[in-house]
Amino acid sequence: MLDDATSAVDPRVEAAILGALRDGDAGASILVVAYRRATIALADEVVFLERGRVVATGTHAELMTFHQGYQELVTAYEKAESQ
Repeated sequence: MLDDATSAVDPRVEAAILGALRDGDAGASILVVAYRRATIALADEVVFLERGRVVATGTHAELMTFHQGYQELVTAYEKAESQ
C-alpha cells in the first residue's frame, strides 16, 4: 500500500516512482492512495470515496466523464497545485 507516494518528491523522482508502478509485476496488486492525476491515471480501477463510502468505481477516464464529484475533486487539487 502506497499512501500519497509522490507528494513530497521532485519531478524526477516522481517520474521514477510512476515508471516503476507502470512497469511493475503484472501479478501484483498495489493499493495507492493518491490525489495527483498522473498517479491516479495508472490505476486499472479507481474507487472514489465520499464521506468514507464508495460512491463510484471505474477507470480515471470513466470517472472524469461520468462522475461530477470525482471530476471536481481531481480538478480542485490541480488548481490548488498551480497557485
